[in-house]
Amino acid sequence: MSIHHYFPRLRWKSAEWETLQQLPSQVLQGLTPIFDVLDIDWDFPNNCYRKTLSNYLNDFGETLAKSWPLERPILLDVEKLDIHGTATTHPLDICCQGALAHHKSVVPVYAPHYSNNYLISLSRNSHNGVALKLRYRDLAQNQYNISQIIQTLPVPVEQIYLIIDLADISVCTQDLINGVLKVCQPTASQLNWRNIIVSSTCYPSSQAGIPQHQIHLHRREEWVLWSNLISLGQWNKTPAFSDYPTTPGQFTPIDPRHMSQYVSVRYSTDTYWIFVKGTAARGNGWGQTQQLCDTLVRSPYYSGAAFSWGDQYIYDRSLGTNTSGSSKDWRKVAHTHHLTLVVSQLYNFSSTYPAI
Repeated sequence: MSIHHYFPRLRWKSAEWETLQQLPSQVLQGLTPIFDVLDIDWDFPNNCYRKTLSNYLNDFGETLAKSWPLERPILLDVEKLDIHGTATTHPLDICCQGALAHHKSVVPVYAPHYSNNYLISLSRNSHNGVALKLRYRDLAQNQYNISQIIQTLPVPVEQIYLIIDLADISVCTQDLINGVLKVCQPTASQLNWRNIIVSSTCYPSSQAGIPQHQIHLHRREEWVLWSNLISLGQWNKTPAFSDYPTTPGQFTPIDPRHMSQYVSVRYSTDTYWIFVKGTAARGNGWGQTQQLCDTLVRSPYYSGAAFSWGDQYIYDRSLGTNTSGSSKDWRKVAHTHHLTLVVSQLYNFSSTYPAI
């Protein structure tokens, strides 16, 4: 049986790379992360960056080596650091050289709207291939000359991962499925791409309006879209599944002084994103996670403590035998569960619709 592969879009943050450290080998074998490095943290009171670029990326290679034990390269997108690059020194260089120093491999992600400095750096760091990211909305409007773009890349098409990025979607309608198929299928089939990846997310950018202290279901529209595309069977090479686990596609830095964060336990099933939301963290703390976890554990949606590191953490928290955790801890909980879930879901889906 040919298994569909998973390409989760993960931000290069401690919760995400620590998530990978908690996953067993059989789960890691079923996925390849696409890491998105965010811009340097902003010091809002002093109106400046908190770190220099070199300090910000200094431990990239060491952290990657601790988090990714497999020989397979990860995909890396440093678009949000592009403004810090020059023709001779670019953030992509720092990351790729750091990875190489720790015996890790990187496939750089590139998109046509990135700077020329990024493209120059790409030519220095394309030993493992290149991932070409095309925005779906631009594909739909015929904004790309694919042949011309390919000619600018430093590798042959057989070494190019094609990422078709829808980013944020709302509801997966039949019109959206038909539109994506009409736009993406010819692009995917016209060349012998190394891999084809369809990426999207429906994850809400805010938890405003989500009711408190109960199970709230939000359909995983990105899965509905991808599974329908594959089941139609009109591909020479089937696209891999990619989502943005527990995050929307667009990221906007927020001044923490003005942020009112609500405590919530986030979870997922084959069909739904699940939220068990409490009250504001400020003034109420994270101790309320015990009650939220108890609500989840008692629901029919809970997979059991043995399912993942995150599921064990949820179960222990429902009993009050571990700490209340922090925002970072609960992102790890959500990610370890979700990545384990999707790898299993793709394995089961492959028995009916094997990857081509």
